[in-house]
Amino acid sequence: MKLLYVLTGVLISCIAFSCEDDFARIDCAELRAALIALDVEDASVHINALLEDLQPVPVSGDPYGHEINLELFVDRLQSNCSLQVELECYACIETYPPQSHVTISLDSSGTEVTRTLDILTPKESEMTLHNIHR
Repeated sequence: MKLLYVLTGVLISCIAFSCEDDFARIDCAELRAALIALDVEDASVHINALLEDLQPVPVSGDPYGHEINLELFVDRLQSNCSLQVELECYACIETYPPQSHVTISLDSSGTEVTRTLDILTPKESEMTLHNIHR
């Protein structure tokens, strides 16, 4: 019986406070335009908004603590903006901090273009966009 009360409370809380993901919503048209133009400054506003709540959680096998976060980021781009997104590599670029590559394929006036995002993957803070290239 207590379980029923707890579940009812959770359900009411979900309805009242909306149980959807609590991350920033972005303007997908602006993001697409920035990616096509290779405009790091404009794209970073949108990309970093999707990354800002993903704090690192270092675990055995993932000293930077962002592998799951990067997968969540890819899912967010796919679900929010219906983009073709692929995680190319995690913490594979040996810089300080290491960088990860995320590839996005999108349509530019009937031509498919591919952009690679360089995502900084620090172990002490959230990830951020570093660069965009072809």
